[in-house]
Amino acid sequence: MLIDFKKALFLLFFFFCLNIGLIIFLGDFLYKDQSHQSKKYLISKNFDIAFMGDSRAHRHFDVNFYNKHNKKKLRSINLGNSNINISSIKSFILDNKSLFEDKVVIIVTSSSQFNESNYGHSSTDNSGLFNIIKNENYLNKLNYNYNALFQYYFYSISNYFLYNVLDINKKLNEKNNGYLPVNRILYSENIPEQVKGYNKYWYNQWKIGGKRSKIFYNDLELIKENTKRLVILIPPVSSEVRKELKRNSLLQFENMFNEIIVNFSQELNIEVIDLFNDASFTLDKFYDIFHLNNKGSIHLMTKLLESEAF
Repeated sequence: MLIDFKKALFLLFFFFCLNIGLIIFLGDFLYKDQSHQSKKYLISKNFDIAFMGDSRAHRHFDVNFYNKHNKKKLRSINLGNSNINISSIKSFILDNKSLFEDKVVIIVTSSSQFNESNYGHSSTDNSGLFNIIKNENYLNKLNYNYNALFQYYFYSISNYFLYNVLDINKKLNEKNNGYLPVNRILYSENIPEQVKGYNKYWYNQWKIGGKRSKIFYNDLELIKENTKRLVILIPPVSSEVRKELKRNSLLQFENMFNEIIVNFSQELNIEVIDLFNDASFTLDKFYDIFHLNNKGSIHLMTKLLESEAF
């Protein structure tokens, strides 16, 4: 009976180790820059304009509205997704050079480009679980909570199968050409709490200059060289949120980043659309402090259409 118990204990331990190994393997295999890959089928469509960037692009650009009202009959797609940075966009464009060389690319970018934890996972360098564990900045973000890290991997793996293998992502995206509409509204009483959250997980990891700026500059240059036309859009922030950022001494980060965008773009001869202080983007057009809701997206696309820049 004692031998059977030991065997059972050994088998239990063996299968536990096997599952952990499988999680690590699948995590490293599946977590390697799936953000753009999950929308790769969109580039097989005929398109003239690609809206790209992080979650702001994903939620800011209602391309169906734009396509319907564009007098030039230009077709656009939305390739935005969460945790995307300039390096990831560069890699995706270089991997699909022939498709982008005659296309207009509009990138919405934000100060997360200089957040160290944003460079601690695969959206930039295709690193897997072991590299993440070794990354001090990313572990700091999780407060060294390894349980949270494994939960994140379970989430990533399950999402891969749901959205890629079962094609749920394609079904969700196909109707809207990659755009993700959100109909919630941001209320003023929620702003301080959200700013406080960003302060803890975003700005405290913020770095500028040196290697990070050089990578950013070089990536922009490569994207410009491999596209017909590159436009950088600095996204809007409501006056109430700007006021709260200033009260928390955080507005300086946003202003500093926007200044970098303008300076780099002037050097590289890249067009910039700066909507950061645009007063027409009122609170009812946002669903959180940095993301537009569907009403805000339509307002943004209308402004682009009225400018007749594209």
